[in-house]
Order: sequence, then structure tokens, then C-alpha cells
Amino acid sequence: MFIYLKMNNNQIYSPKLKIRLINVILGFISVGIIIFCINKINLNHLLKVVTDIDHNYLFVSFVIYLSCYFIRVKRFLLLFNIGGWKKWFGLVGIFQIINRTFPFRSGEGAFPLLSKNFFKISFTESITKLFIVRIFDLLSLLLFFLLSLILIGDNNLFYIFIFCSLTLIAILFSMFNNFYLHSLFKVITFFAPGYYEKLKEIENNILKFLNQNFTLMIKIFILSILDKIANFSALIFIVYGLGYNLLLMKLLLAISLSGFTDLLPINSLGNFGTLELGWASALVYLGIDINTSIESGFSAHIIVFSFTLTIGLICYIAYNFFKPMNEKIFLINSDN
Repeated sequence: MFIYLKMNNNQIYSPKLKIRLINVILGFISVGIIIFCINKINLNHLLKVVTDIDHNYLFVSFVIYLSCYFIRVKRFLLLFNIGGWKKWFGLVGIFQIINRTFPFRSGEGAFPLLSKNFFKISFTESITKLFIVRIFDLLSLLLFFLLSLILIGDNNLFYIFIFCSLTLIAILFSMFNNFYLHSLFKVITFFAPGYYEKLKEIENNILKFLNQNFTLMIKIFILSILDKIANFSALIFIVYGLGYNLLLMKLLLAISLSGFTDLLPINSLGNFGTLELGWASALVYLGIDINTSIESGFSAHIIVFSFTLTIGLICYIAYNFFKPMNEKIFLINSDN
């Protein structure tokens, strides 16, 4: 007996089907990375290292990590010019827990929904300004990566240094150039043709915003750099609190590279796997054994993720407790 399956072209090339297939492939990749990392370490020893962390280092790292949230709140206050510190802190705390937990970078999609629930900000405006924030996040990360390459002083990394420098210059140039930004959105539209009109509107808003608010962009860039300084500092205190004796310059390169691999759309729940990929790769290249490289990345990630969960849950509970029922957070069925 033969069973024939009939599918028309619309079914075969359905955007939803393509997204599902891509998610399956990305899921296999992320699981593969995690399995590889776990096979290289002793889980019992990992848990012992995490639970035995120096409490003084833990407290300092938490305070520094908490300062990242205040810096991000200030960025949004400058960009949106609406609301107050308390409400924005609640939004940032909830958004961070979603963004760091959901796989495949899908947590980014929560920001437009949250900003609409909290401040009635339109999807177009929130996506536009979040895109601008992410550009400056990338620029500040590139700066720290270049700094770490300079401190390492490895001639074998010279070409990587040149490539990153040119990338930094290209991003800075393209931010205020219609042609390059238009080219970027043409690529995005190719993968999401159904959202052409919305993407075109966002592109126009970004260009308008960037070209009319140069001073504001400088402030956002400075805050993004401060955010990276705080984030890097928190991780450094965590690593030393865990008892790992790693040179600061090596640690800076590991954190920087993990920031890039963390951007990949193959991350699993909690972003575990992709962060460790960049972290361990940098340390192994610099002569640290693979067990220590992976274990230090995983243990530091567990501590940071616990900070994110703690702050996010407190923000969620506080917001829902002090608000009337009609203002509770709903991430589903929000109108445009």
C-alpha cells in the first residue's frame, strides 16, 4: 500500500513551516553544544564550585550587576522620554528574564509587548528604539573586544583585530548613511517578506531618529559602554569569587568573545551553550585547559542567570501586586 502526500507550493514554502524547520535545526545545534560541554566537565565538581563561591565576591558582583539595570533604565528613559524609574525598572527586569531564558533570541520579541503593556508605546516605536539600543550594544562590545585583543598582544590575532576594527568603522558609518541601512533592511525583508511595510516604516523611523538626535546618540553610546563595564566587572568578580585563578586580560577576551557567540540564534534555554562556546574557545586558545575553560564559563553563567531570575521575578511579583487587575502584564493578544 502506498500513501501519497499532496502539498501545494504554498504549503511547502509556508513561512511558518520554514520557521519551524529552522528552529528544529537550531535546537539540534544548541543541544549538541551543551552535550559537548557537559561531557568535558564534572557536574558534581561544577555544583560544588558554584555553591562554595565566596560570599563577599558574590555580594559585590550582584550589586555591580544590579547597576546594569539602572544604566539600561536610563537609556530607555532618554530614548522614550516617558514614564519613571520604578516602572521602567520593572519592565527591564521582566524583559531581561524573558530575553535571557527564551531560546533562539526569541525573547527580544517580548520588549514591544511589554512596552505596550507598561506605557502604551506602539510596536513600531519600541522596535525602532530597541534596534538602536542593540546597535550601540554591539558597538560597545566590539570596543571591549578590540581592547582585550590589544592587551593580549598576540600577533596571530592581528587579522582578527583588523577585521573587528573595520567592522566597527563600517557600523559607525552605516548608522548615519541611508544606503547601508537600506541594504541591511533589504536583507531582513528578504527573510520576512510578509512584513515589508512594517519593516520599511521601522527603517524610516531609525534613519529619522539617528539623523535628528546626534547628541542623544552619544549619550546612549556612553551608557552602553558603562553597561558593558558593569557587566564585565560583575563577571570578573564572580569568576574570582568562584576560585578560578585566571589572568585579567585572558578573562576580558573570554567575556568579550562570549558576548558575540551569545548573539548567535542557536542559544538554548537560559542561553546556556552559546555563551560557553565563546568563553571556552578564547581561554583554550590562550592556553587554559578545556575543562577549566568550560567549567568556569558554566559556573559564572549559572551565577549570573540566578541574578537575572531573582531580579526579574521580584519585578514581576512587585508589578502585579501593586497594580489593579486591568493593568496586569499580558504578553499575548496585545493589539498593535
